[in-house]
Amino acid sequence: MAAMIGCPLAAGASACPEAPALVGADGSVHSYRQLHEVCIRLANRLPDWPAGTRVALVEPDRARLVSRIVACWYRGWVAVPLDHRMSEQAMAEVCAQLRLRRWPRLSDGTGGSGAGLRKRVEAGPTLQTCWRADHCATMTLTSGSTGAPKAVLHTFGNHAASAAGLRAALNLSSDSRWLLSLPLFHIGGLALLWRVWSAGGALVAPAAAPDTDLQRGVTHASLVPAQVLRLGTPPPEPVADTLMLGGEAVSRDVFARAAHWARRVVVSYGCSEATSTIALADSAGGGFACLPGREVTIREGAVWLGGPVLAAGYWDGEGVTPLDTGSGWRTGDGAEWLTPGRQFRLTGRLDRRFISGGENIQPEAIERVLLQCPGVERAVVVPVTDPVFGQRPVAFIHPAGGLRETELAAAVRQALPPYMCPEAWLPWPDPEVLKPPLKVWQQLAEARAARPEGDQKR
Repeated sequence: MAAMIGCPLAAGASACPEAPALVGADGSVHSYRQLHEVCIRLANRLPDWPAGTRVALVEPDRARLVSRIVACWYRGWVAVPLDHRMSEQAMAEVCAQLRLRRWPRLSDGTGGSGAGLRKRVEAGPTLQTCWRADHCATMTLTSGSTGAPKAVLHTFGNHAASAAGLRAALNLSSDSRWLLSLPLFHIGGLALLWRVWSAGGALVAPAAAPDTDLQRGVTHASLVPAQVLRLGTPPPEPVADTLMLGGEAVSRDVFARAAHWARRVVVSYGCSEATSTIALADSAGGGFACLPGREVTIREGAVWLGGPVLAAGYWDGEGVTPLDTGSGWRTGDGAEWLTPGRQFRLTGRLDRRFISGGENIQPEAIERVLLQCPGVERAVVVPVTDPVFGQRPVAFIHPAGGLRETELAAAVRQALPPYMCPEAWLPWPDPEVLKPPLKVWQQLAEARAARPEGDQKR
């Protein structure tokens, strides 16, 4: 029989009831007891849907969304946070395809905000604060940057194992305050609930720009490079304990900027299928050290993952396709061991590799060189069609001041074979984008890249 997993919020309400569990955007502090009771009241007012119901949660307020996620758990439902920026048509299509029920609008008109909830905990359905480890807790959509998004099911055991592997690595404790800087409809944000509460710490809802939020007593935050680049003038001394960077390759300049804000900066490698983080690196371009609870192997140049963090599978609206068929799950990421079984270096997404004139080109290999160049904060390389070589690389560079074609080309040619030097250099299309949409940018490069005629150097 599967092990039982207790809710970390409910456990905190019993063990440390008055300790802070959630700090609102307005600075209001909700203790473990208070938040637990809010979630109970909310769960008691929900419809009589059966256990296992998959519930779509569309809510821009992250503090409010936290209470809805927990209320779903208390009813034995699967919480499915969705991007509130989706159009109503797209939302309806996702809900129909995945057979999701929309979060109900409650009778007081709050939609379950907690603002109009009754003060007492009413008698209602039997609520669950302890679950079988193999029961599904959440569902998230993958980013779909290199293909169609997939719906990934995570169990309570997945969340508990993911949290356990990071608590010691990041020195999490009851004094920890983790900023909810990533959307909860991404696993990098959603995994924080279990990670922080299982350590007895508190979540901090964002109120303003990240640089302002980091000075609200935050100890930890997860940021993507775009967020780091929005940080304003750094404080005289670092204000946070740890910043965890991820979402894309991290440049030397971005890492250095983050180091002004935190005493420790780490780069994370993970994915939805791994219930967030797989490994951490202590420098930009450095080797990744595997975290406990992650069974990482490298076979024929590809990362394979197993262990208790591996998600239950993909949900297509009809059934679940398991990820582990007996020998682990092939991530699609290329890697090589630096220290066998302990530390590895990523070589790039295998599905991003393309052929140019008979030579294999891995875009991430070019990006790594560019991200080490002074003044380059973000870089993405995509292939464009070429009449002679089939495909050629084109590079997007941020910021515009870092787009020094002669210097960048020289750096690439010094580190890599000549055929890997980008054919064209383009400015970053959207500085605000958190994660570059590779397929869209490839189309943009096809339309905008000026392809040289006649003599094409490789």
